[in-house]
This record gives sequence, structure tokens and C-alpha cells, in this order.
Amino acid sequence: MEAMRTDKTDFTDKIRQIDGLVTQLCQEYDENKCDGIIDLLLDISQSLIGLYTRVPQRQAVEMQIQNWSVSLWDVAVARKTGESLTQELNSKVRHIACNLAFSIPSSRETFAFLKKRIMMAGGTGRAWLDCQKPMMADQSLSLAMDGLEKMRKMLESTPSGSSDEWKEAEQLQYIDMDKEVFKIYVTKAESSVMQDDHAVGLEWIQKAKELLPQIPNESSYLALLCYNFGCDSVDKKHYKATIAWLRESLELGKGEHPIESEFQARTLRLLASTYLDWDPEQYGQKALNAVGLANAEHSHPSGLHLKIKILLCVNGSDNRIRGAVDDLISHADLSVNLAVHTVKMLAQHDKLDISLYSCQKMASCFSSHSDIGRVYLQHLELLLSNKKISEAKTFVEECITDHSSVFDVDINNQRHFHSVLWDQAASAYDVDDNAEALAWYNCSLTLLTRSDPKHESLAKLQRNRASCYLNLQQLDKALEAVKEAEKLDPTSPFTWYILYKVALWQANEEEATQAIQRLCDCSKEEKQEDGSDNKETVLSLICLAAQMALEKDNRSIAMRCLEKVVQYSEDQQQILTSLRCLTRLQLTSAQGKDNVTEANAVLSYMKTAYDTVHTEIDKDDVDIEWSQEARWFMKISWNMALELTEKSTLTHEFFMICSKFSHLLPPEQNNAAHQKTCLLMASAAALQMAREQLNQDDKLASFKLCLDHVRACRDINQELHPEQGSDSKETTSILLTLYEFEAVANLGEVSELDRILEAVGSNPTTEIKTLETMAALVMEPPFLPSSICKKVLQVVIQKYLQQPDGMDLNKCSKALHGIIELCLKDVRASYDTASKQEAWTHFITELNLIENNQGTTKYPEMQILWLLTQAWNTGIHLLNGGQLTDAEKWCGLAVRVMNHLTSLKSNYEEKMKTIYSEVLEKIEREKLKGNLEEE
Repeated sequence: MEAMRTDKTDFTDKIRQIDGLVTQLCQEYDENKCDGIIDLLLDISQSLIGLYTRVPQRQAVEMQIQNWSVSLWDVAVARKTGESLTQELNSKVRHIACNLAFSIPSSRETFAFLKKRIMMAGGTGRAWLDCQKPMMADQSLSLAMDGLEKMRKMLESTPSGSSDEWKEAEQLQYIDMDKEVFKIYVTKAESSVMQDDHAVGLEWIQKAKELLPQIPNESSYLALLCYNFGCDSVDKKHYKATIAWLRESLELGKGEHPIESEFQARTLRLLASTYLDWDPEQYGQKALNAVGLANAEHSHPSGLHLKIKILLCVNGSDNRIRGAVDDLISHADLSVNLAVHTVKMLAQHDKLDISLYSCQKMASCFSSHSDIGRVYLQHLELLLSNKKISEAKTFVEECITDHSSVFDVDINNQRHFHSVLWDQAASAYDVDDNAEALAWYNCSLTLLTRSDPKHESLAKLQRNRASCYLNLQQLDKALEAVKEAEKLDPTSPFTWYILYKVALWQANEEEATQAIQRLCDCSKEEKQEDGSDNKETVLSLICLAAQMALEKDNRSIAMRCLEKVVQYSEDQQQILTSLRCLTRLQLTSAQGKDNVTEANAVLSYMKTAYDTVHTEIDKDDVDIEWSQEARWFMKISWNMALELTEKSTLTHEFFMICSKFSHLLPPEQNNAAHQKTCLLMASAAALQMAREQLNQDDKLASFKLCLDHVRACRDINQELHPEQGSDSKETTSILLTLYEFEAVANLGEVSELDRILEAVGSNPTTEIKTLETMAALVMEPPFLPSSICKKVLQVVIQKYLQQPDGMDLNKCSKALHGIIELCLKDVRASYDTASKQEAWTHFITELNLIENNQGTTKYPEMQILWLLTQAWNTGIHLLNGGQLTDAEKWCGLAVRVMNHLTSLKSNYEEKMKTIYSEVLEKIEREKLKGNLEEE
């Protein structure tokens, strides 16, 4: 009892759940939610069946379940009509309704009740088949079969009545049952075929055929169904099954209610095709027999076409094939499409004569047809594909002369006809048969100008003709053709490309240049008519134009083209390749010339290349390919700088761009050394620029630029040689010091000069040559303050005097003369005592050198003479200035120096001694006079 109460409770819960879910499903239209509800219903309904037998009050439950079944079925029908459920969800709803209807034994089963259940099961099976789920369909169809068995037993067990009404009603019930049985058998057959179980399917069809005497009207439906099964099978290449189904369909069509002959003929044609596809050698004759029966049953062009196809496959005689072709062409319902297809088929089987014969017959047959152009096209293509060029030309001329209006009717035929002509022309053009190509293009031109003088293809056609004329060296005709193209399509880049070619071949650089510019202007158009990118097309054509100019040995035009590529291209590699070509062209054209224009052009290429490579390396983080590009342009810049040493501005620019390229290379020591050298050379070039500048502002700017390079170079040098410090004898350090000294000197930065002199003077490794250079620099205009000049010369003299192996007296004397001259200038200007004393000191120093002869060379006599003259003139100057004591001192020094003259002494000795005596007397008188005045 406890167990029964539990079952009843569970059953009641499930009843309540199903009731709620059915109600919810009737109101729900969201597909995902419906799917969830249906799955729950499916699960609960399965478990409900087991509980049903263990609960009391089954009759009420039975009614409830039947009501749910009907409600669910109504939902499925309504939702199918409204398409608010997918096919699979709809099938699931039907499946649940059907299972519920069949799951509970009914206490009130009637014929109508069973019929309704069977219809539900059959409908559910059909729904599953529509979802391509035949196994699920079999479940429902099995329920239907069970219902049918119950219905049969019910009818057999019902006592027979004697009245006519009773017998008629009973007979109608048997007919209804047979109809339902027929439907289920057919559906079972369809399920079997869907599972590729054709043998079982045929068995179900045989069972269905046995019912035809009771329901003869269904024979045509059954024949059609077998035909459809055959169609499905042939699609899957199940040829044996296809033949079985088609034979069954034919047999059904011959019954007491024969099917119309058109359908039987169609079935026979499919049967023939199946035999042919299966194995033409083995079943070729059967295929011919089948198609013969089809054509006898109902003559149709497709059957006659099929007969030709079978004859071709079984190697039938030409006479039989020709006869079949005649039958086809004479058929009143033959379409142009099938006629053309037949010609193609004949050609594919190497029946050229019959194909041409067919074309001629069809041209006559379809002479008034609007689509006759397709026949002409097929005829032309047939001639061309079999290399009957002469006949093809004759045929084209005939079409143009007699049938040109045919192609005006159908634009597609017209386009196809021209396409054939153009393809033939292109083939001839590709093998350099330009005359042949031109002939085909002229045929197209004649037809186009007659039908539409402003046709969109005319511009392209004229360009193609111009290309042919160019290759035939008929430049005037080529120009005429391309000018026509220009009128029709002035924005096409191809038009201007052809104009460029004509101008190039005519050696007309001006016209060629204009054409290239117009070609570049076309890149502003967004798209071409065919949708391709205009800019990309323009660039490709410019590249071809450059190549063509090079082939014609016209470098100037080639360079203009390449410059346009650089200007318009977005492909960085293409830009660099063009810049390489431009650089080579400029360099080879400038060989042996002193051409600044070419050098400036190369410099602009280098700058563009640098910007391009710099951008790409920033993106790719020093990609090897871009580094190689940078190295190539760096070498060119270096070589250009070395070749242009006489052009300081250009030299400086090339060294600087070379330095920039080196910064783009991987950070290696060799690369840093190259950067250092570039900056060193750039510093020298900047100095030379400053020396050559006439404008003072430009001159100062160049000196400042030099200082910038010197400092940058010194930083790199310090990184490369950190151990050398400031006492380095390395050549770069020396040169940098000299460059810096000259720039600072010319900028008049005295404090910086003092700093440099201090550093140089205190550096024991400083070479005398460096100091000599610095001394020479300060003595050149613009003259610096004498204090700076003296300081430099003093350092030089100190270095000379400190030479351990003896000094070069000639060089030392020059330095002494320089500082003496500076001191004497101050003396002559203001009788400055300090300058006078400083000059005296240097005189004594030099005189000691003369007297001691400490040098590695003999003291130059001319230097002694210069010293004598300066001392004497200073003494006379002081005498005139009333400085008697100093005057005697300097004149005496001059006499002392004179004693060291050799060959020149005789020229000066007597005269100087005489004058010196006079000077002494004068000094004595002046002294005496001064004493008397004091007294």
C-alpha cells in the first residue's frame, strides 16, 4: 500500500509537470526555450509510461494524456504553418504527442480512434524524414504498423452485417485502412532509401503495389515516387539501384492506369543515361535501346541529343550520328542552347566535319531566331580551335557583312563575339605576329563602329591596335590609334602609357615627359572601371616605362620615370630599388664630368633613401634587409664625398648623410669607427666651406657647424678609445684639436682659445707639427689679438727649445720672428715698455741660438739678416723717439747680429759701422746736451 501511494504521488507530480510544460509550450515562441521545454517533456513522458500501470483511476489519466497528445499535435501543426519552430523541434513535438497517444492503452479504441493514431504516427515519421532522420522515422512508423495491425484485427473480428449499408460501410473502412497501409508502406520505403537500403525499399514498394487493385489511382504516384528514388540514387552514383527503381517506375506506368507518355519517355531517358554513366562499353546497347524506346514513346530534343551522346560514346558510325543530328535539328522544339551544346559535344569527340555540318544546318534552321548569334559564335570558335584560321577569317567577314545586326540584338553574344576576336588577336600578339593580331583587332573595330561608335571597349581596342602598329614600326598609325583612344578614354593610364611609348620611339623627349606626367595624374583617380586600384596600375606602368627607356638608351627619360616611382609609390622596397637605379644612372652619366647638378641629384636620392630606410628600420627594429640597403647607400655617399673634395658644400653634405646611414646599422665597433671618420671629414669640409664663404653670416654658421661636428666626433672617439684620454697622439684627436682651434679662432672666442692652448701646451704628447699648424693659423686673417698669437708662438718656441735631439733652426727662427714682429708692432705703436722688453728677450734667445749653433741645421743667413734689420730699425725708431739708451742698446744688438753674417756681411758692415758711429755721436751729444740743461 505504501508503494502504491508513492507511485501515485510521483505520477501526480509528473502529471502536474507535463500539464505545466504543455501549457508553457503553447505560449512560448522563443526557439531556444521551446527546445528546452520539449526535451523536458520527452524525458517526463518516457518515465510517465512506467508509472501508469501502477496507479488507480486510469480512465481519468487516460483522458488527460490523450488531451495532452492532441494539444501537442495541434501545437506542432500550428507552429509548422507559422514556421516558428525548426523542422527538428517540430518533429520532436510530434514525436512526444505520438508516443503519448500510443503509450496508454485505451479502453475505447474505435476505428476512427485508431485511424487518428495511425495518421499521427505516419505524420511523425514524415516529419522525421523531412529532417533527414530516417531512424527516428522508423520508430514512429513502427507504431503506425502496430496500429494498422490492431485496425485489421478489429475489422476482421467485427461481425458482418447483412444489409447493403453495412457492407458498404465495411468496404469503405477496408479502403481507408488500405490507404493508410499504402501511405505507411511508401513512407517506410522512403526511409529505407534514405538509409541506402534499396533492397528493403523495393520490398516495401512491392507491398504497396499489392494494394493498387484496391486503390488504383495511386499507381501514378507510386511510379513518380520510384522515379524520384531513381533520381536520388543516380546522384549518389548507385547505378544498380537507380536502374531497379526506374524499371519499377516504368512497369508501374504500364498498368491499368497508364502514365502519360511524356513521363515514361523521361524515365526511359534517365534509364539510358544511367546505363551510359555506369559502363558505356557493357551497357551501351541497353542505353541505345532505352533512348530508342523513349523517342518512340515521346519524341523530345533532349532524347535525340541523348541518342547522339550515346552513339558518340559507343563509337557509332558517322552515318548513324549524322542521321541522329538531322533528326535533332529537324525537331520543332529544338532550342538554340541544346543545339549549341550538341555541337560542342560533337567537337569534343573529334567529329569536326559533323560539327561544322551541324553549324551550317542550325544557321539555316535558326535564321530568324533572336539567339542565332550563339550559333555563329560556336561556328567561329569551332574553326579557331581546330586551327582553320583562313576559314575563320572568311566566316568573320561574312558575319560582319551579312549578319552584323544579329549581334546588336543580344549584348552578351556581341560581347562574346568580340572576346573571341580579341583572344585570337592576343594569341597572335603573344607570338609577335603583330600583323595577324592587327587583322583580328580591325575586324572587331569594324563591327563595333557599325553598332556603337562610342562603345566602352573602343578605347582599349584602339590602344591594342596602337601597340600592334608600334611593333610593326608604323609610328604614325600607332599615334593615330592612340589619339582616338585618348578621345574616348582620357583618364585611362594605359592610354598615356601607349602615348609615352610612341613618343619614346619617336625620340620625342618632350612628348614622352608630358605623357609620363599625365600618366601619373591618373593615379588620382580612385578606381578603374574594372575595380582595380588605379595607383597600383600607374606605378606598374611607370616601372615598365622606365625599363623601356633604358632599353632605348634614353637615360634622361628613364630617370624621370624612376623619380615618379619614388614620388608616388608606397612600396618602400620599390622606392629604394628605384633610388639605386637613379643613383647608378646619375653616376654613370656624370663620369668624366665636373657636374655639380648630377651630384646634387644624387644627394637628393641619398636623403630620400635615408628617410625611407629610417622609417622602415624604426618599424622592424634593424631588419637585416633594411640594414643592407643602408650600407649600400652609405658606401655611395662616402665615395661621392671623396670624389667631390673640391666642392666643399657637397662634400660636407655627403659625409653627413653617410654618417646618418651609419647610425642605421647595427651597433658594432667598425660602424662606430665609420661614424667617427664621417664626422671628422665633415668637420674638415665645414671648415673649407667657411673659408670659401663670402657672406660673413654664412661663414660664421659654417664655423659653428664645424664645432658641432668636432664635439660629436670627439664623443665617439672617446667611446672607442676611453684609455687614451686627453694625452692621446691619435691622429683623429690631433685633427679635431686643429679644426676646433681654427673654428674657435675665426669665431673670436678668446676664452675658448685660451682653454685649447692651455690643454695643448700642458700636453707632453703634443707634436711640434700640431703647434706649427696652430701658429700658422693665428697668423692668417682674420688676425687675432696679439696676446693670443704670442701665446701660441711662445708654446711653439718652447717646444722647439725642448727638442732633445736638436732643433730645426729654420722653423724655430720663423716662430721667433713671428713673436718678435708682434712685439715690435706694439713698440712702434706706443713704445710699450713690456712689449719692448719681451721683444728684446726673444732677440737674445735667437741670438744665443745663432751663437751656439745648437740646431740640427745651419742657421739661415737670410733669417740673420731679417733679425739684424728688425733690431736696427727698432733702434733708429727709439732714437727718433728720444729713447737714447734703448736706441743705443738696439743698434748695438744689430751690430752684434751683423757679425754672424757670412756672404752678406761685406754689404752691410762698413755702412752700419759708419751709421752706428753717427748714432753713438748723436746719442752722446744728446746726453751732453741733457746734462748741460740740468746744470
